[in-house]
Amino acid sequence: MSDPLSLALAIAPFALEALKRFRALNSKLRTFSHYSQEIKRVQTRFEVQQDFFQSECELLLRKVTTSQSQVEAFLTARQFDAGCRDTLKRLCAYLGSRQTAFQGTFEDIKASLHDLEAELQSFEQFDSKRQDGESLKDAVKRLGRRLKVTVNKTSYDEALERLKESNYDLKGIRKHAQELRDNSCMEQAGGNTRALPLECRQFSRVRLAALAFHEAMVTRWVCEERKHQRHLIRLFINAEVQRDVRMKFFLLGEWKLSGVVGLKRPDLICSEVRSAPIECSTDNREKRTQSSEETIDSRVTKRRRVRWAEEISDSADASRTELT
Repeated sequence: MSDPLSLALAIAPFALEALKRFRALNSKLRTFSHYSQEIKRVQTRFEVQQDFFQSECELLLRKVTTSQSQVEAFLTARQFDAGCRDTLKRLCAYLGSRQTAFQGTFEDIKASLHDLEAELQSFEQFDSKRQDGESLKDAVKRLGRRLKVTVNKTSYDEALERLKESNYDLKGIRKHAQELRDNSCMEQAGGNTRALPLECRQFSRVRLAALAFHEAMVTRWVCEERKHQRHLIRLFINAEVQRDVRMKFFLLGEWKLSGVVGLKRPDLICSEVRSAPIECSTDNREKRTQSSEETIDSRVTKRRRVRWAEEISDSADASRTELT
């Protein structure tokens, strides 16, 4: 890997020239866009690539400086001062192993801009035809198609396509540098991570046990004290985790005292609940299903033996009538 300072000094001319040529070429294309629709389309496509290039440069610069004034000074500089060179040096250090690719991308951008400038040389005849005090844009509007200019659309398209590829290369360099930096930060953070406290390592098992206990209390538990009006449960989270999970809880049942308005008496119970996973096989499920069906049948059979009071009185009246 090259020294950031020496690489910054090597890249500085290419970066400065690329920024200056983008501005100069955009100004020329705006002027010559009045000549034909072909040049107007070229100018529009070029502005897109110029914005792309400046956005990527700004995103890279923001990785090494938080000062907006430094970013703007770098992008609008006509000559790199000590501040711009220092920013570029920090940028090269940030890029790490992508420094050489970064320099090569700026060289490719410079070559593409040079090709576009070469194509615009055919418009120099408008400059020689200007009247005294007339701007180049006014000369293009006045002369228009009276001056024949050869526009090689293929050459423009090829230069713009190469410029587009270079911009995407610049974007790839920025993303790769960011990913490498993020991975490095994650590795450093991972090395400094401390082990969880002992009481937190079995959190998932304690959580499942607490959920199972809550479900059992809500759906299965029935209080034998009919005088209780409501119940409050406090479950302690400092559980003991071995083969099973053991948790202590307080159960509070409230009931009203007869003859006393607004006064309630609590019944407090302290107990322990144990939770353990139970393996459920197919045979066990079938047995439980069969047992539950038998229980239901027996309940149905018992209900059939029940006779209502009205039926009993009717049958008794009928018996008395027969005896009479």
